[in-house]
Amino acid sequence: VCVLEEGGKVKCWGYNSEGEVGNNDTSTVYHPTAVYQPKDRNVVRIFGGTYAYRTCEKLDTGRILCWGYNEYGELGTNDYTNYAYPAPIWEMHNSVKQMALSYDATCVLLDSGKVKCWGHNSSGELGNGDPGLNDSLTPVEAILPDAVQIVAGGYHMCAITKNGNVFCWGY
Repeated sequence: VCVLEEGGKVKCWGYNSEGEVGNNDTSTVYHPTAVYQPKDRNVVRIFGGTYAYRTCEKLDTGRILCWGYNEYGELGTNDYTNYAYPAPIWEMHNSVKQMALSYDATCVLLDSGKVKCWGHNSSGELGNGDPGLNDSLTPVEAILPDAVQIVAGGYHMCAITKNGNVFCWGY
């Protein structure tokens, strides 16, 4: 569990075997603990998900950092390493409006209305029309009209488009 406090600091606690608390450790944490943060930076938004075992944050500079479970490359760090501290992701930071984190994939809604995803794709979790066992360490564009909101479930994503339609992918 993570919370964003007034003043732009993040605290997390709970099960921590994959580094999901973000305190540079993997021991279970029973009380709110400060997430390791870059100096002189405030967090403006945090993103979590159902069974995601990871968290992401957006800094006041627009930069996105993520930590925790990364078996399928779902952190966006271009590798399969679990991070017990916030690590930078893809260079699309300033244009990220929203993030959705499922168990094994991550999607971002960009200011343009496009949705890009990375991570596991065994059941079409990336929304690119190519389900299979191909993980993607790099963002791929989901095939749907301009979105205004995205949300994640355990193994799927959904988006609401500009015209009010709902699209879902994965399982």
